[in-house]
Formats: sequence, structure tokens, C-alpha cells
Amino acid sequence: MWLFTSFGFFSIVQKAGMPHLTIRTRVKADLDRLRERYLPELGPTTGKVGTDYPWRAVVPHAALAAAMGKIVMDVSYPNFKNEVAAKQGKARAARYHQVWDVIFDMPEDPKPTRKTTPAKEVGDDTVWSASATTTPVHGVALNRAYS
Repeated sequence: MWLFTSFGFFSIVQKAGMPHLTIRTRVKADLDRLRERYLPELGPTTGKVGTDYPWRAVVPHAALAAAMGKIVMDVSYPNFKNEVAAKQGKARAARYHQVWDVIFDMPEDPKPTRKTTPAKEVGDDTVWSASATTTPVHGVALNRAYS
């Protein structure tokens, strides 16, 4: 699960064979803010060189679930990107806006033609409109549909 908040961006996964969740980030301070404000049960931050998320910490499911409730209760802003700009700066808000922009015109899930139709894979251009173009974002080519 990806979690974009006004105080950080997180990738939350459960690693195979592990009983707890791993919360990964690209910015170490995001984990520090999460721990300080909402999740004191979050384990120590560790670094892992050569991965797309160099900072990580582990936490029990129940502790994160309780923290998520607190995070939701603190939402009081009318515009998410403006709140990010106010709390983390315009540069971070601009990056979040790039994510928003890439998925702006994402179509509804395609209807399967029959019950056994497999789910579409990420990057399968058949999910997007025929007018999809490639838009690079930080060196990664993403399919972008324009109507």
C-alpha cells in the first residue's frame, strides 16, 4: 500500500514469512515524523543501500491500524497538495502533484469479457485509451492517456 500524507510518503508491505509490516520510505525523516506523531511503536529505522526505498522500519499490524485512525482524525485541510506545501514545502508538493497528474484521467476498471479474463497487468496499455502517450517522470516512462 502506498500512503501519501501531509507529513510523508510511505510504502507499506508485509514481507514473506514476517509477522509484522515493513514501512519503507525514500526520505528518512518521513519515518521519524510518523514515529513521533502517530506511531511510537514503530521499530528503529534501518537503511538498505541499493533499494528503491532505502529507509525502513517494522511495526505490528494493530499498531499501524491504530495510528491510521489518528492520522485520519487529524485531517482538517480542504486541499491536500496545499497542506503538503505548507508542511513540507513546495518541492514535495510538486512531486505529489506529479503522481496526481499521471493518474488524473485514469479510466474506470475495464469490464471483463468473461469470468475467466485475467486482471490487467501494470503497464498493459489496453487498460488505457488508444491515445496514450509516454510521459517521462524522473527518468521512468509512464503511459499517459489524453482524451
